[in-house]
Amino acid sequence: MIIYNLKYNFFHCLFQYKVLICFVSLIFITPAFTQQIPVFEKTFFTDSAGNVFMNKKMPVYLFLVPGQDTETKHLVPSPSKHANPMYFDRHGEHLITHNDPVTGEKTGYKVFADGLPPESKLDITNGLILHFENRFYCERSVAIEINAQDADSGVKNSFYSIDNGEYKIYDNPIIIEQADFEQITFFSVDNVGNVEDPVVAYFIFSIDDVVELESIYFAYDCDRLNEDARKQLDELALSLKKFPELRIELRSHTDARGSSEYNQRLSERRAASTRNYLVTKGVSPDRLVAIGFGDSKIINHCIKGVECTEEEHQKNRRTKFRFIPFDEN
Repeated sequence: MIIYNLKYNFFHCLFQYKVLICFVSLIFITPAFTQQIPVFEKTFFTDSAGNVFMNKKMPVYLFLVPGQDTETKHLVPSPSKHANPMYFDRHGEHLITHNDPVTGEKTGYKVFADGLPPESKLDITNGLILHFENRFYCERSVAIEINAQDADSGVKNSFYSIDNGEYKIYDNPIIIEQADFEQITFFSVDNVGNVEDPVVAYFIFSIDDVVELESIYFAYDCDRLNEDARKQLDELALSLKKFPELRIELRSHTDARGSSEYNQRLSERRAASTRNYLVTKGVSPDRLVAIGFGDSKIINHCIKGVECTEEEHQKNRRTKFRFIPFDEN
């Protein structure tokens, strides 16, 4: 096989006696997904085994060249070099047969029309705590690899962008110390210009950055949720449904008035009412652990026997929330 590169046309030429068949394509640019994403030409590629691949979306033109006179080309059947393009109707291998007009001998040529882009994935080789869908919970120092596969013409390059910055060619693992970023966008391109749709991976180094947990408060000797508490729990339920990999612990408390035995039961009812409300909002019950602490964790000076205002007492009548660590049963 002889390849001619003439201006911006690629001629893949096959000699057979005195007839030359050339498959010609113009360079086409892949539309950018955003302004930052590089553009890539749709082209031909010949691998080390001599297999010919071409982008499935390229127009192909057939020329006849008499003898070895490569300067004289006859487009079949039109004289216009931009006329009568051929397209392959499917991804895969195609057989093109040339019938020699002198000898009558038929010669077949195989071309693989590649219409599928590569597939890439992100692997965290150091610092990963939990991976769920497109979210990576990590320690502050991480090592990131992009692994791409393409079963046909093969992967040419992978690209990545950190926090919507400029795209860079991936050639070595990405090492980030004291990580302070939110996302990596990545994609790969094969050897004939098929471009993978960009994939976004989100990195979370502190769960508190993605779900805000605020305490809710109760009236004296009551386990019913007030309007403010319900509004806060509605927002919490939405966040928990967005991040179904997270589990939380509901830690309910009372003030110090009354007996500790009664307060323990009251705190357990408060924890249960909080849990039940979140379940009615669509949060799976196995993601919620409800615990009552009674009056054992007073957060101010209002311990038993100390006179306090109602406002001071209310600070102890609370349900607090804690994320359950991923490695905690």
